[in-house]
Amino acid sequence: MKKLIYFVCLAFAGIFLLGCEKNDMPEPEKPREEEPADSTDIVDPEEPDTIVEQKDDPENGIILDMPGITLKGWVHCNRVGMPGVVVTDGTNVTVTDEKGIYRMKRNTTASHVYISSPSGYTVCVKNSVPQFYAEINQRTDIVHKDFELVRLEKDDTKHTFIAIGDPQLYRDFELSYLKEAVNDLNSWVTQSRKGECVHYIVLGDLVFDKPEYHESSKEIFSMLNAPVYNVIGNHDHVFDKSEPAVKSNDLKADTVYKRHYGPTYYSYNRGKIHYVVLDDVEYWGGSGPKYVDAVSDEQIAWLQKDLMYVDKDKAIVLCLHAPTKRRTETRSFGNREQLYALLRGYADVQILSGHTHWNSVVTDDGSGMTEHIVAAMCGNWWQPELICSEGTPIGYKIFDVDGTSFKWKYKCVGQPEQYQMRVYPLGERINILRPKNVVLNVWDWDPSWKVEYSEDNGQNYRSMFRSLNMYDITAYNAFGAKGDNTFPVGRTWIQASESDHMFYCRPSIPYNQLKIRVTSRFGDMFSTTVNIQNL
Repeated sequence: MKKLIYFVCLAFAGIFLLGCEKNDMPEPEKPREEEPADSTDIVDPEEPDTIVEQKDDPENGIILDMPGITLKGWVHCNRVGMPGVVVTDGTNVTVTDEKGIYRMKRNTTASHVYISSPSGYTVCVKNSVPQFYAEINQRTDIVHKDFELVRLEKDDTKHTFIAIGDPQLYRDFELSYLKEAVNDLNSWVTQSRKGECVHYIVLGDLVFDKPEYHESSKEIFSMLNAPVYNVIGNHDHVFDKSEPAVKSNDLKADTVYKRHYGPTYYSYNRGKIHYVVLDDVEYWGGSGPKYVDAVSDEQIAWLQKDLMYVDKDKAIVLCLHAPTKRRTETRSFGNREQLYALLRGYADVQILSGHTHWNSVVTDDGSGMTEHIVAAMCGNWWQPELICSEGTPIGYKIFDVDGTSFKWKYKCVGQPEQYQMRVYPLGERINILRPKNVVLNVWDWDPSWKVEYSEDNGQNYRSMFRSLNMYDITAYNAFGAKGDNTFPVGRTWIQASESDHMFYCRPSIPYNQLKIRVTSRFGDMFSTTVNIQNL
């Protein structure tokens, strides 16, 4: 009986084992392999998933979003991030971090984001225009814009910049005049500053209410093969004369300029100099048109933030279109004192302006700031004489910088550097032009200059008298007196203007020759001889 029960159990066990699938059978345990010495990236399958921390990778276009940040980007040189670079949208100002990354909450009305290129670096140039800015698409929630810096080949503690006043293109034939002037400038740089660190600044009124000439202007200035920074002038604004003159027109009148040259106020650095460009034409428009010489409150607020990153041991070069001060004409300039207050305390302040179509250096107003009103490149609107309203020949202003020290001189187109004055001997002319005097126009004069004459072949010199309200004789003969509206037909606003740098003396008989000696504030001496034999 026991044997029967035993065989029955064996039979049932065999049937049960035959019904089991192979996969249901547990596999024998394999021996555990030795873990490698570095097992940091081996994840135990029984452990929870590892969280990978996201990081900025600007080289591959990855800059992480952050709460409240609507504008971000990377500033680099040769794909290496540049820390401490100032970035702005025209309202807010920040600096890049140690990786060259910037982030900010942008002004919703901002048209551009742009950098203030640091000393030792510049930016790429496109058709003469420095590419320090990028347009902002207002329909994009978060804007990402990167900027590339270019390291300068030489130390820029010493450098040269050249200021150009009002080219003011209006007619096709004027393009050839401008090209000739730029060729003269290019030749001078090639001969005198070859291999040096040079850049250019055009002080507004690039065109004369003719925006179609902007492209031609840029092509001509591209011949300089260097950055050409620009200032907006009153004639660079585009407006509809049929619309009433209102302050809000200023917001739309500069859109064409921005399309060609970028923001209307910005800054950059060279050596120990911080350059600031402002828009001081508050453009109302209308049939006049109407505009006010002033810097907007928005720019004042921006400049205050911008200067927070500029040490007081640096010098400031401020560039704008309308002069903040004039020696020979009383004209208000909006919030000048507010502007000056921000500039005080720096190692030096040089102000560059244009607009007037004359040349003047204002150093004696008690502000401690020198203003250079640079003669218009177009002279009196490209009239054949190619001189400005007070007689200065068309040309450009050269500034040599060494640390925070400046030296400057005016260079006339088509003339050597030594050509710094025009002499008028005795002659037949109306009384207001002093026919019985030798008359001298010294276009870049300031109160530090000496203007002298000698009647004894240079043994003794005496100072010439300075006139405060005299016309240059060539300008008067070409353009007529202020307000006479006689020349030329159709352009009656063109006229001669009284100069602040005219000198005269009345020779004594019987001297036959007069030696004239002019010494600049930097000790450069210019001289000529006048024959006065026929008194």
